[in-house]
Amino acid sequence: MSSGFEEGHLLSDDGLIIEALDENGEAILLGQKAAKLLITNLYNTTIPLIRYEFTDQLTIYDRPAVCGSNFRAASLVDGRLDEHFIYAGKTRVHVHLFRHVLEQRLGILEYQVRQTPNGADVDLLIAGNYRVDTNEIKSLLEADLEKLGISNALVRVQIIESIKRTSAQKLKRFFPVQ
Repeated sequence: MSSGFEEGHLLSDDGLIIEALDENGEAILLGQKAAKLLITNLYNTTIPLIRYEFTDQLTIYDRPAVCGSNFRAASLVDGRLDEHFIYAGKTRVHVHLFRHVLEQRLGILEYQVRQTPNGADVDLLIAGNYRVDTNEIKSLLEADLEKLGISNALVRVQIIESIKRTSAQKLKRFFPVQ
């Protein structure tokens, strides 16, 4: 929720336990930017969340909210832990580069992007009779990656019949190189 007095959020921590963690899952101090959060709701017995992971990156402030609220204050979300591909030379590419191109094309129902050493493999699930120009998508993504310093960027785009989901049947769109 917003307080209207400062940029950021108030955390409803009277009904939640909010744990701020670094990229390795270790607790961090207030005032440090969290790579992810674990949320446990205290009163919802219908759909309990126990240490549910959010990869939103934000800072939970180590000071009171400026509006006088008893809720803890936090910054706006800076991004998500899983929203960057890191290429050789430490070049960080936000996955919005891919999202921006793919979500503007009519007919693309879903997609998955797997980072490769110098680009990405992109799988597309297309609706019905739509035609999607995979060569255009490939060219746009390669050009965008090269603008960010990925030399000889190589993107493979293919249309597939179905999208793989996690064991919990969730869609995961981006897969960084491990």
